Amino acid sequence: HKFEIFGYEYNKNSFNLIKFPNLKGRQEFGYSGKDSLYLVKSDIVRSFQFKNDQYSDLVNGVRVCFYSLGPDNSFVLKKTLDLENE
Repeated sequence: HKFEIFGYEYNKNSFNLIKFPNLKGRQEFGYSGKDSLYLVKSDIVRSFQFKNDQYSDLVNGVRVCFYSLGPDNSFVLKKTLDLENE
């Protein structure tokens, strides 16, 4: 039920692969899919549903992970939020 996300950067007439990080640690507890990927200002945001995460204050909800892109094209996790389903 997990997948990988890849992106490409075009620079000087060539494409460079940019691999989006897999979920790690607390991020993946209760993962149940329905992923979205979008931009908020300068952040790359991944959101997805979670269920039955014993470490969250919410039984079910949406987990939102904010990343920035480092100078070496690596993704840097800035913060993770658990929100109620809308």
